[in-house]
Amino acid sequence: VPSSIIYETVNDTETWCQQTSPFTLPPGLDIVMGDVCGGSSTTSMAKKVMKWLKDKKAEATPIWNDISATNTMIHLTVQQLGLFAQSHPEAYKAATTALADSNTSTWESSKLALQGNLVAKLWISLRDAFRKSRRSLKMMGERAGVGIEPDEQTALANATEEIPGVLCSGVPGAGGVDAIFAITMKDGVRDAVERMWSGWSGADGSSTVCPLLLTSDNAGRRGVERDFDLKW
Repeated sequence: VPSSIIYETVNDTETWCQQTSPFTLPPGLDIVMGDVCGGSSTTSMAKKVMKWLKDKKAEATPIWNDISATNTMIHLTVQQLGLFAQSHPEAYKAATTALADSNTSTWESSKLALQGNLVAKLWISLRDAFRKSRRSLKMMGERAGVGIEPDEQTALANATEEIPGVLCSGVPGAGGVDAIFAITMKDGVRDAVERMWSGWSGADGSSTVCPLLLTSDNAGRRGVERDFDLKW
């Protein structure tokens, strides 16, 4: 292929119209990832979902749009929390720490929520959005005949979310039975999640979860960085 065609293709702003922007978790949050003893074929799963979207548009489109809208809500709420943390760091930290001491199912009845605390409202909204996203993804998988969040992963994610200080849990990527994630809200919760995962076994006693050495990058970095001069 001539280099001129490659250049024109890469710089075609009508075709490549996507936009990127920095995305950072609010202060205090961390991501925990676990490798689940199992496996899923991402390629075949994606093909089945795309076929379902094409063949059953009336059924698929509302679910697809709902997932998109929910993901947008998650993004916006995370941004709001990050901005509040910058403008009111002490208030953000106090409310977040207080909520992180309890299970998310008790947040509505917490003193902060009953007082109308803004940070508490945002955390509750974010928790609800993550839960809605999980339900929609599981529904999409069931309708498409794909195990995006199979029942054994639902049980593991639900058990993870019972741990105080866990904001949410779910199946990353295309879904399946090969991984699990959780977002934690304060120091020490990561250890609790890893302990629970390490001792986890499914209904048949065969599921094993291995926590991974992965953490969130809250240093403002984005993507791959070159920290030194390379000579080509």
